[in-house]
Amino acid sequence: MRYALFYSILIFSCMTNPNKNTDIPSVNSNAEKSDESRIMLYSFSEEGKGKWRVQDDVVMGGRSDSHLKMTEDNHAHFSGQVSLDNNGGFCSIHQTTEKSPYKVEAKCVAFILLIKGDGKEYNFRVRTPNGRHAYAFTFPTQNKRDKKGFPTTGQSENFINFIKNELQPFIDKNYKTNSTKTLIGQSLGGLLATEILFNSPELFNNYVIVSPSLWWDDDSLLKAEPVSYQSEKSIYIAVGKEGKVMERAAKNLYEKLNILKKENTNLYYDFLERLDHGDTLHLAVYNAFEKIFRVNEK
Repeated sequence: MRYALFYSILIFSCMTNPNKNTDIPSVNSNAEKSDESRIMLYSFSEEGKGKWRVQDDVVMGGRSDSHLKMTEDNHAHFSGQVSLDNNGGFCSIHQTTEKSPYKVEAKCVAFILLIKGDGKEYNFRVRTPNGRHAYAFTFPTQNKRDKKGFPTTGQSENFINFIKNELQPFIDKNYKTNSTKTLIGQSLGGLLATEILFNSPELFNNYVIVSPSLWWDDDSLLKAEPVSYQSEKSIYIAVGKEGKVMERAAKNLYEKLNILKKENTNLYYDFLERLDHGDTLHLAVYNAFEKIFRVNEK
């Protein structure tokens, strides 16, 4: 599988409330002065490749190969070929910043990347100093292992308020929308989608929950009582061949919601046994849209 991705300018920035002062200096020398709501962390066009380098899978999924180079018009160009042998394979670029990490304030709510894509799906990951990927929104946990592995998580309440009070009004104001709102979440995103369904169900009409990480905080969300709602809902849950913990949690979520299901709720469940945690999302979302938005032919 070949791919090509142009980074015309890569901005790792945090988007904050524009009413707050966010002109915060970064401890990294790459940082630049912010405008009212953004902090520039890195620009390929102005700083070149710097310490960015490729990292490819050459073991589990065969031999993948990628390249990162600067174009004549001063853009970063990431391209190569991914081997999908043995259900694996990846290509990536990353920057090591252990000695001079970026400083991201707690009030920041999002990273923005300005890129020219190629129609394929890419992951963006941020690591904390202990080396674990931790750009995720979850509710606070009492599990010591969760706290150690994900020390910066636990801000889901703030993120949900951001969706309700800032994001949804902004979209409705600036784009042509209707009253139907759909939320898709996978893995820790599936945990967040479940939390919103349980605690703020009226935020969305449709919920697509794929491979939810409901093991978080010792399955506490599965033990919670969902808030009642009056509007119509469509809820789709899916999981792949992902091990006993993930499969059990997804099935338990479906069974819990099925017991509580009202007449105004459509509930669906798929076990995609030929897929795993890395590729369940794509087929699951397709299946969900087919079920939720099916048009009955006369």
